[in-house]
Amino acid sequence: MADIFRLHSNRDYAPIIIGNLSPGYCDIDAQLKAIQKILNILRKSENSDNTMLFEKFPEEYSEEIVHQSVYNSSAYSMAAISMIAPFIEMLFHRLFNDRNCRERFMKVADKNHVRWKLDEADHWSLCYWYDVSMNSGKYKQKSTYKSIIQICEAIDLTPYLPNDFDKVIKIVFEYRNTMFHNGFEWPLNKRKKFQEMIKNMSCPISWIDLATSGREPNQEPWAFYLSEEFIKHCMNNIEKTLEGIGAYDRWIDTQT
Repeated sequence: MADIFRLHSNRDYAPIIIGNLSPGYCDIDAQLKAIQKILNILRKSENSDNTMLFEKFPEEYSEEIVHQSVYNSSAYSMAAISMIAPFIEMLFHRLFNDRNCRERFMKVADKNHVRWKLDEADHWSLCYWYDVSMNSGKYKQKSTYKSIIQICEAIDLTPYLPNDFDKVIKIVFEYRNTMFHNGFEWPLNKRKKFQEMIKNMSCPISWIDLATSGREPNQEPWAFYLSEEFIKHCMNNIEKTLEGIGAYDRWIDTQT
């Protein structure tokens, strides 16, 4: 497959592979450009709105202004994650659900990987992963990002992905799921759970912005929103992922 497009870089080759898979053609690069354009528009709007709030109203209303700015930033984060998460999921759904791709991947896959202990119908599913710890009493668990990570490990795609790929998609999908089901202000137990997850991941603290409620020393997490640094990192991570997929596909050709 790869020799037909040998003049393309790995990054430019990947959209050709993924875009032409079943169930039909999709323009990967056009989607990315559209996402980046909307992100730029929304960021400028959010910055403008928050700046206007702080400049327009007198100092005595600063608490109300800060209060509103939290919601502005949360709205921007929800808009961003609503584009980034589905795009990532779409990439791997197309890649793992094409019969020809599966056959190629299995030629270099670890046949003893725990992934293949799932029912055959779930081998390539982005809904389920195989939990060897069985902490919940069963092996089959639901999680999109854990499924993606596990399949990538099983087919030896992981070495071609960004070093922090697992951390990035974990935050992306956990944040997406919690925001979409709970809005901007989550139940306190979910806020504390997300805060603890971020802390335990040892990721840059600048990735996630946090607004708190209450006064010290009894402050509680109130609202989480994605920093501009993390959103840019996600977009860069997607670019590196595409480059890795292109390199991986070409590597398979050297193994078979």
